[in-house]
Amino acid sequence: MRPPFFRAAPRLLLVSMLMMAVPRVALAANDFDRYFASAVSLYENLEYERALEQLARAKKLASGVSQDVAVAVQEGLIYADLGKREESRAAFHTALSLDLEAKLPPLAPPKVRREFEAVRARVQKDLARRAKAPAATGKTATTERGAAASTAVGASPSAAGTTDRPERTPERSSVTEPAPALAQPFVPDVKAAPRSRVPVVPAVLLGAGVVAAGVGTYFGLSSRSDVHASKEAATMRTADDHLKVARGPARTANVLFATAGVAATAAVVTWLLSSRDEAPVSEVEVVP
Repeated sequence: MRPPFFRAAPRLLLVSMLMMAVPRVALAANDFDRYFASAVSLYENLEYERALEQLARAKKLASGVSQDVAVAVQEGLIYADLGKREESRAAFHTALSLDLEAKLPPLAPPKVRREFEAVRARVQKDLARRAKAPAATGKTATTERGAAASTAVGASPSAAGTTDRPERTPERSSVTEPAPALAQPFVPDVKAAPRSRVPVVPAVLLGAGVVAAGVGTYFGLSSRSDVHASKEAATMRTADDHLKVARGPARTANVLFATAGVAATAAVVTWLLSSRDEAPVSEVEVVP
């Protein structure tokens, strides 16, 4: 008979091993949280490459489906910001294949949300197709077994050779396998760029300024001719008359030149303001 110590030794060894394993598991969980939190912080600071490195370390320490899903979703967000659409879709597909109810963070961009929901719809179709395939296979096998049994029953009277009943031919099964669903091709949703419009108000102001400048030039030349005539007048009285006549067109020319300058300035200002209000050219977006 063994002493009590030797009988209790295996239990003590097992307990000590469990006590040593628990801190390691807790440490691994804490390391995952630290690496994952660091990756999220680096992603928010736009340090995408370092964030991917931290996610790779966190992925090695993931110990459950929820942690694998969180890593895959974060990878999809980073790849989407880097412009790597295929890698982003693959990461989202991994996350949704593990958990179809997975969600993005609240602050995810709308474009990334549309991409995420498109991948979710695709995963749902794949799961539905896989669920229908075994059911169709089971129905086909049952039909074949029924046809074989009816064939055996119909053949037994002819084998015996003594019966008054007519032979029965087995009925063909009307159950057919469903055709596999075809993958929908990617159709680009192209939004045409808005047509450029000629700003009406700046054009009108510019035209008014040109007209005012032209008319002002006419009056200016008329005034100048009167001034020149006053210089060539034979008498002082005739010269004064020419100067008096020249003052009216000169004032009119000055007013028209000022009006032309104001109209040109207003045309430039309104053109700049209207160009800011124009809608930008919409981007070409490919919708799966």
